[in-house]
Amino acid sequence: MEASPPRRGPLERGSRRTTDAVGLAASIVALAVTGGWVLPHLGPFPPVVLGVVLTTIGVVTFAYLLATGPYVFRLDERGLHDRSGVFQAARLPWEDLAGAKVVFAEGREQIGLVLTDAGRGRATIFVRRLMDEHRSAFGVDVIVAPEAMGKAPAGEHVSLLRRYIDSSEKREELRPQPS
Repeated sequence: MEASPPRRGPLERGSRRTTDAVGLAASIVALAVTGGWVLPHLGPFPPVVLGVVLTTIGVVTFAYLLATGPYVFRLDERGLHDRSGVFQAARLPWEDLAGAKVVFAEGREQIGLVLTDAGRGRATIFVRRLMDEHRSAFGVDVIVAPEAMGKAPAGEHVSLLRRYIDSSEKREELRPQPS
């Protein structure tokens, strides 16, 4: 039995295309009702205008999510992209990651990411406050739920991340392959 060739290409987990498509459809219907029927009948009444603005934000958000990729979590040659929550790390280049370790948070093992000083410096003020709380409580800047990366336990995901953080040659495995 021959060994299988090493895995090539980005690692993507958690397709949300259906969720985003349903969200977009519901937002479009809500915008059509509030902007096309309620607003003309009631005029620029502040709660109706607010409803139109919020449903417009919903349409734009779901359209953006559909256009930018159907994944929740992605590892590629540039870094990791975590879209699993509102206050998640978003895009982190490999150069901004100093390490990864298993942390016990919210009653279970999770993936903890330690950022370089430059990486912490690029975070927004809101995310930096959350990072400071994580740093003091868990010794890491970012916590990622292991299920965002797949079904394996947190320790296996941390091992994978360490391999890519420590070796730029290994990251080349994540480069998309031409078809």
